[in-house]
Amino acid sequence: VMRHRAVKSTFLRFVISGGTGFVIFYVLALVIGSLTDLAEGAAAFVATLAAIPPTFLLQRSFTFRVEDRPAARFAGYLALQF
Repeated sequence: VMRHRAVKSTFLRFVISGGTGFVIFYVLALVIGSLTDLAEGAAAFVATLAAIPPTFLLQRSFTFRVEDRPAARFAGYLALQF
């Protein structure tokens, strides 16, 4: 029962951090698209790049509560995004 509760808690935190990352991406894409002459695809690409670090930090500290080697883990996380 405790293991099941821990998995549910981690999953809920994962959904929250992923949803927050999506909101960051979406708002940035809208703002970049409306304030610049970039095409939609280019604005989305820039927004994706900008949303990756905060999403990584949320998943790392809030979802999975990991404290070791952030630079090495970020490189792997970044590679998975593309």
